[in-house]
Amino acid sequence: MQPPKLTPELTAHALADWPSDDPYLQGVMIDGGSLDDTWRHHPTIENSRVTHGDFTALQAERFEASDVVFRNCDFANVDLSHAAFYRVVFEQCRFTGTDLTGAYLRDVSFQGCQMALAWLPEVTAKTVHFTDCRLAGAEFSRGKFTQLRLVHCDLEGLGLLGLKLKGWDLTSCQFDAIGADVTGLAGLKVTALQAEALARRYLGLTVKPSSD
Repeated sequence: MQPPKLTPELTAHALADWPSDDPYLQGVMIDGGSLDDTWRHHPTIENSRVTHGDFTALQAERFEASDVVFRNCDFANVDLSHAAFYRVVFEQCRFTGTDLTGAYLRDVSFQGCQMALAWLPEVTAKTVHFTDCRLAGAEFSRGKFTQLRLVHCDLEGLGLLGLKLKGWDLTSCQFDAIGADVTGLAGLKVTALQAEALARRYLGLTVKPSSD
């Protein structure tokens, strides 16, 4: 994975001052504040750090971020459909209920993020890592994933319909049930307990320990 390419010197900037007529930010450092609900067409941020930013009022289309680190930011319930992220890190951010339908993600890392009920169907994700994230009830269905990593995540109820899960490794994650196609499960790497849960859900099998 390629990390964000940040220059050593960034200019202090206020999130509230993100312009709406020409919504382009580059080389800024933002700490705190909130974004208003003014409509922004293709808001773009590059080579920047944003900490404790509140984006919950964001009204925009085609949000784009390149070479950015977002830390402790709130994107809950925001419409980020068809957004584009390149070399972006999200650390301890909130995406509860966020709509990322059709988004494009390349070299993106989600670390310790709250993403319950996040909506990510039909995304294109290339080299994307989720670590210590809560993805309960989230939706990945019909997406295109290349080099996806899920590490120590809560995947309870994760929607995976229309996906071929061959090569995916869920052994460090927690779930009792996920929503997938039976044929799509081939090649999925799981623990014995996870395999038992999948067999029970999709095949109606009861797995008993072997007797000596």
